[in-house]
Amino acid sequence: DHVLSRMLSAAACLLFAGAAWAQAAGAGAAAPDQPARSGQFVDGIAAVVNKQVITLRQLEHETEQAKVMLGRQNIPLPEGDVLRRQVLQRMITEALLEQEAKRLNINVTDTQLQTAVQSIAQRNKLSVEQLRGEPVILREGVVPTFYELILEKAGMTLGDLDVTYLANPDIVRASFIGQADFASPTGAAQITTMQLNGWEPLIELRDVIENEPAASTVSLRSTFSGYLTTTEYASQNYETLLRFTSVIYRLIDDLEADPEGTVERFRGYLNSYTGSEITTEELAGMFDGLYSMRNFEEAAEFYLNEGDPFFFDEVMGAQIDSLAESGVIGAGHTPDSLSIAGNIYKDLVKYREAADKAIEAAPDGDLKTQAQQQYEHRNYLDAYRLAAAAAS
Repeated sequence: DHVLSRMLSAAACLLFAGAAWAQAAGAGAAAPDQPARSGQFVDGIAAVVNKQVITLRQLEHETEQAKVMLGRQNIPLPEGDVLRRQVLQRMITEALLEQEAKRLNINVTDTQLQTAVQSIAQRNKLSVEQLRGEPVILREGVVPTFYELILEKAGMTLGDLDVTYLANPDIVRASFIGQADFASPTGAAQITTMQLNGWEPLIELRDVIENEPAASTVSLRSTFSGYLTTTEYASQNYETLLRFTSVIYRLIDDLEADPEGTVERFRGYLNSYTGSEITTEELAGMFDGLYSMRNFEEAAEFYLNEGDPFFFDEVMGAQIDSLAESGVIGAGHTPDSLSIAGNIYKDLVKYREAADKAIEAAPDGDLKTQAQQQYEHRNYLDAYRLAAAAAS
């Protein structure tokens, strides 16, 4: 879950930060050489920070990155060398901070960094309290646990917000026409689209999990982006569901091996469906950032290891309890009564073990070759049956 807030213009942020960085740099940083008539710094050195050299190549790379960010938001570039000098001042400050941290033997943890970010956010009044009475757009049907937890810290409830519930694509459209300054889509395509169009994360689920007591975040640790079917269909077509799940695990394998090549297969459909214009690189990045997926081997911890912090039964059990307390569902449900995901995985594990033995025992031939191909595709059900037929 993300709460996205409208972002200040990147140009303003750069200008403000540039002034702050200039004050922070102070002594210890040699002034950059004056630009030559060509607009380039001379001698290949942009600045020297306590014997640490910042090269022209490094500066040009960082400046180009800043230009890309501004271009994505349709923000005019500063004139002349203004942007490059702002970027250089940032690099000088970062170098000074890193040197000082090493001198003091300081290791800045993620929690310490988040605390610093929170203090900055509070100074700029970008806190949860800013949401009070403001129009906020949430996804229709969303489980409210995440929002209830962050609002509770500010002594608020959802009743203190002016909430509108919309489908993910409609959240983007409504936000872009100014219906609200705060929005929380749950789809990766919508989150990415909003970030690329000048919206920034105000509160992220990861920050909540890392900074709150473990007992209060169990139900938030996993978002189950799965597939739904009816009980009747599942009972009559269970083997089809095993094969379908095998396809999902094979897709995860493909994403790990070739992220951009894999997402390009469905990028056009995704953009058409969501109304977005996400590039191949951006879409591939979703599976390295927004989405955290486990391949078949890694899923064993998720479904079988009770000590894993994301253990399926514990996390889903907490989510079920939260839904029951909110009156969304009745009491008495268990993970197994609402989901067959755990059973599907356990059965695939059994078929893989059986396929291992059957393939080893099978004589060489077409059936064994087909069994090995299905095994490589994560279709352990048919791999076992083909190998068993070859061995009989």
